[in-house]
Amino acid sequence: MASSRREEQASLPCPAWVWSSGSNIHLAKDRSWFGDDYTPFDSFIKNTAVSETTVVGIGTVNLPTKISPNKTGPRSHGTLRLKNVLHAPGIICNIIGRPILNDYNVVTRGTSGTITNLSDSRPVAYFKPETEGVRLFEVRLSGPPVGPKVGPSPFDPSTTYFIRASWPDSERERFAALQASRSRQSRAAANVPLAPSEKAWLKKHFESEFKFLQVHGLSIYKEEDREEGRTILRAIMSNGEDEAPSDDEFDDFDPEAHFADHHFSLAELDWINSGYGNSRDFMACFGLKFFNEEDCDEARAIARAMVAEDEDDDDDSDASFGVDEAARTFLLSRTVGSGMSHEDGERDSGYLQSRMADKGFD
Repeated sequence: MASSRREEQASLPCPAWVWSSGSNIHLAKDRSWFGDDYTPFDSFIKNTAVSETTVVGIGTVNLPTKISPNKTGPRSHGTLRLKNVLHAPGIICNIIGRPILNDYNVVTRGTSGTITNLSDSRPVAYFKPETEGVRLFEVRLSGPPVGPKVGPSPFDPSTTYFIRASWPDSERERFAALQASRSRQSRAAANVPLAPSEKAWLKKHFESEFKFLQVHGLSIYKEEDREEGRTILRAIMSNGEDEAPSDDEFDDFDPEAHFADHHFSLAELDWINSGYGNSRDFMACFGLKFFNEEDCDEARAIARAMVAEDEDDDDDSDASFGVDEAARTFLLSRTVGSGMSHEDGERDSGYLQSRMADKGFD
C-alpha cells in the first residue's frame, strides 16, 4: 500500500515553481505542465560553468495560481502565463526566469512577495512564506480541483539550494531559426487557396468562409485573417476534428455565442456546451461578459474547477460541496459588487444549482 502510494506520488508533477532572477529562461520539469503549443526540441541548459542539463522541448505553460493568501472562492485564483518554457526533466524544480519581467512585475519582501500584471497591476500570484527553512521564492499554486494534483516538495530543509540556469545564445538562435523556417512553411501553406474539398467542408459545417472566420474571431475583409483561417481549417481537417454545428443546427447558429470559446480547453468546452449550450450563455449565468478579458479569466477558473471535479472518479460529497460553495460564493460576490438585487442573485444561484445538479453536483 505504502509502495503504491509512493509510486503515485512520484508520477505527479513537481509542485515547486521558483523565481530565479539569475536565470535567463523558464524551465519545467514535467511534460504535463505544457499546453498545445509544445514543440519537441533537443537542447541543453547550463547550471554551472561545467554542468549541463538536457532539454527535450519548449512551449507555453499556464500556471493556475492563488493571487492572495487572504482571498477565497473563484476570485482568489489567477493564471500565470509563461512563454518559451524549456522542458528539462533532469532539473530539481521548475524555474521562473527573468523573461517573466517582460509581462509581469515581481516584488519580493524577505522570503515572500507578489507577481502582478505590468499592463494593469492586477495581482496574478504570490510567493509562499518561508517554510521548514527553505529560503526560496516559490509560487503558491491553486490546489485541486482548480489546479492539478502535484507531487511532494523536492526540497530537503537541511540543504541549501542555488537555483540558477542559463540557456546559451547559440541555442536560442538555433530555435529561432527553426521557428522562422516553420513560420515560412506555414505562411506558404496559408497562401494556397482553398481546395475544392476544403470548400466543401466549409459549406457542410459552417455554410460559408464568412461564418467560419466569425466563429474564430477573424474577419473575411482582412487577408491576414483569411490566411490564419485557412491554417486553422487545415489543422482541424488534418486532425479529423469536427467543431462545427451540424446542418440541422445552422438555422439557429449564432457566431456571437462562440466568441469566448478560445478561452477554454476542449474538455471545458464539451462540458460547457453540454450543460449550457455555449460559452456566452455559460458566462451569462455567472453575470460575466464574453467581451471582457477579466470576466473571461474568471469564467475559465470556474470551468476548470467544475470540469476537474466532474472528471474525478474518486469524487466525494465534501469536494462537490466545495465546488458548489465556491460557485455560490462567486455569485454572491457578483451580486454585492455589481448592484444586482438580492432576488436576482438568488434566482441566478437557483439556476446554477439546477445546472450543477444536472451535471452531478448534488
